[in-house]
Order: sequence, then C-alpha cells, then structure tokens
Amino acid sequence: MSNLAMKHSTYDLSIYAANQMEDRYIELSFPTPFLSDFTKYSYANYIDKSYPLAISRQESRFNYSVIAFDGGVGLMQLMPPTAAYIAKKSGSKNCYRQSADCNIKFGSWYLGSLYSKFNKDLIYATAAYNAGPGRARRWQDKLGKLDNPVQIELIPIQITRDYVQKVLSNKAVYDSVFAQKNTVDLLSYIDKISKNHYLNQIDDDNADINR
Repeated sequence: MSNLAMKHSTYDLSIYAANQMEDRYIELSFPTPFLSDFTKYSYANYIDKSYPLAISRQESRFNYSVIAFDGGVGLMQLMPPTAAYIAKKSGSKNCYRQSADCNIKFGSWYLGSLYSKFNKDLIYATAAYNAGPGRARRWQDKLGKLDNPVQIELIPIQITRDYVQKVLSNKAVYDSVFAQKNTVDLLSYIDKISKNHYLNQIDDDNADINR
C-alpha cells in the first residue's frame, strides 16, 4: 500500500502505511518529493535542505493541496497573514496557494528568516514557526542557557514542544539519509544542534556593552 501510494504521489498515505510496518522503510516513511525545489530554496535562504523537508513532513505529510482547519495552506502550511508578510518582505508575488514550488519558496524564506533571527538556533526557529516569534523569543531568553534537550522539554506549550521534537527528529533522519548513514543517534544530534549559538550571542552582546 505504501509503495502504491508513493507511485501515485499520495505521500501522506504512503507515510501513514509505512509507519504501520514492523520494519521501517526510511525511503517510504521519509520520502523526498519536490527535492529540487527544497534544495534550491534552502540554498537561497542559507538553511539545510533537510530543514524545510522536516517541516513539510510534519505539517502536511507532503500533501501539496491540503488546507488545514486553522487556515494553513500547502506543503509548509503557511497561514495567509504569514504569506502576505513573506510576499512583502521578499518582494514576491503572493503565490503560496498557486503551486508547490511557490509554497516551498515562501516557507523556506520564512524558515531562513527565523533561523537568522534566532541566531541559527534550530530549537527556537522551529518553535517560532509553530507558535510565533514572540513566544519563541521569550522562551529562548528564559531557557537558552540550559542543555538543548532540557530546553525542548521546558517549552511550556505542549503542542509546540511536541512539534519541535518531531521536526528535529525528522531533520535528524533526513540529515542521516543525505549523509548516507544507516543510524541516527537522536540524543547526540539534539545535544549538538544550535550548541553555543545563543551563549555566543550573549557573550557578544556583553562585550558590546563593556566596550
């Protein structure tokens, strides 16, 4: 069933069916549709291609036509106000509803913006994609000195906490796939991501103040 769904580009069903198997098939459970678009736009926005792939797997299971009950649209589940903001800031036509390519373009731009805004911290860039930059900034200010796994566990909104865990798990698998590795040490991966970026920013800020 998973293979059949994959052949018909019904990726959400393919992933669902693959996840029911006792033995996991990574190529079915973690497909890479639209890879050329994800690669192109992630490169343009200075993020790993595994990042928007991880977001899309969590948000839509790669169903490019889905519209969620809360208004999220397409592969990367962009909200209309967010898409309008992206179009304005990036100087692009607001085309996020019109094609998978544009949805990936807009979503990758937004991810790149958040990644930069949060000083290349995947935890809070991902939290911001789900819960908004304001909340994520408050959490980063409060939790940013702690170990990464602890930071994630202390995100106060359960939906966002689960979202961050799942997206980063997705990204770890995709990074492993692209590196042609057979295993993923998730705890080690989580512990190393974004390490010291926030603390280095604090040190830089303090140095500026001391000058």
